[in-house]
Formats: sequence, structure tokens, C-alpha cells
Amino acid sequence: MKWGRRKAKESSLSGRLPQPPADSAAAAEQAGLQQNAAEAASRYEAAVSEAVREFGPEAVETLAVRHQLAHWTGESGRPESAVELFARLLADRERLQGPHHQDSELARHQLAHWYGRAGRFQEAVQRYEIMRRVAVQQGRPDMALSLMCEVGYWQRQAGDTAAALRTFAEMLRSAQQELGPTHELTGIARQRYAELAGDLPFGNEGGHDGLQNLIAAAAEVEASGDFRRAGRLYGQIAAQSEELYGRASSQTLSARVAQAKAAVNAGEHAEAADCFDAVLACMELQGRGPGTREYEILRGQREELARSAGRVTFASGSGPQRCWRRTCRPRPGPPAACWPVGRKPRMPPVSLPSSTARTTMRPPR
Repeated sequence: MKWGRRKAKESSLSGRLPQPPADSAAAAEQAGLQQNAAEAASRYEAAVSEAVREFGPEAVETLAVRHQLAHWTGESGRPESAVELFARLLADRERLQGPHHQDSELARHQLAHWYGRAGRFQEAVQRYEIMRRVAVQQGRPDMALSLMCEVGYWQRQAGDTAAALRTFAEMLRSAQQELGPTHELTGIARQRYAELAGDLPFGNEGGHDGLQNLIAAAAEVEASGDFRRAGRLYGQIAAQSEELYGRASSQTLSARVAQAKAAVNAGEHAEAADCFDAVLACMELQGRGPGTREYEILRGQREELARSAGRVTFASGSGPQRCWRRTCRPRPGPPAACWPVGRKPRMPPVSLPSSTARTTMRPPR
């Protein structure tokens, strides 16, 4: 979905924008298509001068050659110069053709693209996000989703993996709802989400704002039904919450609770039991340990999950920090010894106490 990334796309402008009949423009484009971007940029500089003399500085023919000059200037290794050229071109197109003309939209897109290629990722993200919102207001779902793909791409380039995953999860859900599961954009969103989700753990999301993005990304992933992936995200949120706010913080407890619920929804009995251990340990640190109603409810649910996972758990003691347990697995035997062949064990119902479930998962501002 990278507009302008492929040189062939840029060369296709001749099919929709008026081009000067000068041989210099054709020779410049041919040089670019032959992987000689520097020569193409040099030749297009001459072509622009020729177009100005032949058509005038504000003619659409001249503007079209300026577009190609900006593109090949960037491809020749001068992205900052491409940004300057596209910024001037966009201003002229909006003034002469209007802000909603397709040529103005293309120049606007290319300006954002070259901001990204110049390493100014946040500028690219902000510009694509503005364009996406305009497309939504105009009722153009295909365009809005394409621009959302650009937002996610440049978020990822910036190293903000959590924000990118959130964007692609939202794109996938919106594409499925608005365009259907077989649409090309839905397939692209599914592929981008899968590629990014496979890059866990994340790298550049420290601090309060990064944690906020992780929380939002986890919620998006959970809403999409990918509970295993959501559980991994909530586990990382819990680890970061411990570093930022402490092991006994409400943020850490909320993340541990969310991780446990995700494991339950994923049908991972053993993993859910381990997550409940972490929840109970956090509650003990908060002074809500053995003997309190919430703690005993959760401990009972944890034991039921452990039994469903085919494990027998022995508590060897308890204390203010955490109960130490050792787990024994039954000897292997015929599958029908525990469950009928072809059937999965039923997940026991789990309902976290309301006071725990309401814990807010938002870092303080």
C-alpha cells in the first residue's frame, strides 16, 4: 500500500496527468526506470525549465514534471530535498487546482511519504492520520483504510510497535466490518497484523505514554479474538507496570487480572492457573491476602483451573510475599481415562471479583 514507493507507480502519472511533449521528460523518466535516479533528477530539472518556457509556470503540464522531479530527487538519495519540492508543489496545486483535486491529494500523500523516508516518522504519521480522518468524513472507506495502513507502517518505522499493532488491529476490524473478509484491504490488514504480532516482544515503548499504547493495543487484540496474543501483551504490560509503579500497584494488578482472563478465554488452563498465582501474589502485597473474601474466591478459581489442566497442586506454605507451590502431573495414560476421545475438557467458569475487575489499567498522567 505504499503509494509512490514503486517507480512504476510514479511513471504511470503520464496516463492521467498532462505531460509536455518534450523529449527531455521522456529521457528523464527512462533514466529513472533504468535505476539511475540521479540522472533522472538531473534531466527532470532541465525538463521543468523547458515546460515553464513552453507552457508557463502554473500549467498542469509543468506541475506534472515538477512532481516527477521531486520523486526522482528523493530516490536519488536526497529525501529532504524531495520534502521541500513536494511542499512547494502541494501549495501550488492546492492554489491552482483546489485542495480536493486528485493531483493535490497525490502530492499531499507524497509529501507525507517523503517525510517518512527522510526519517521524520512522526511528521509522516501525523500527516497520514489527518488525511485518514478527512477520508472518513468524506465517506471513502477504502481510502481511509489505505491511509490507516500508512499510519501503521510509519509508526512501526519509528519503533512504536505497540501503536502500530493497535493501528493494524483496528484496520483489520474495520476492514472486516466495512468491506468484508475477502476484500483485498482486509487481506492486507490481516497480513500486516500477523507480521507485526510476530515481532513481539516490543522494543521502544517505555514510559507512561508507551504503556498507554500497549494497553490500547492489548485491548484491540483481545477484541479481535486473539486471546493468546493478548495474554502475551498483558504480561508485558504487567512487567512494565511493576517497573514504573511497583509490584503492589493497582496498574500491575489490573494487568495481571487481564492476563489471567485472556488465558481463560484462550482455553489455556495451565497458563491461566499460573496467571492467577501472579494475581494472588499481587493481592498479598496489597494486604488483601488469605482470609479476605476476594482472595479466597480467586484462590478457589485458581485451584479449579489447575484441576482442569490435569494438575495436582500442593501448597507447602504461605506468607506475606507469596505461597510456594510445587506441581505434579499425572502419569500419561489413555486419553479416555480423563476425557472422552475427541472432546476437550470444559473450561470452568471464572468470574473475578468486581472490585478487582474494575481496576483501571491506565498509567497516571
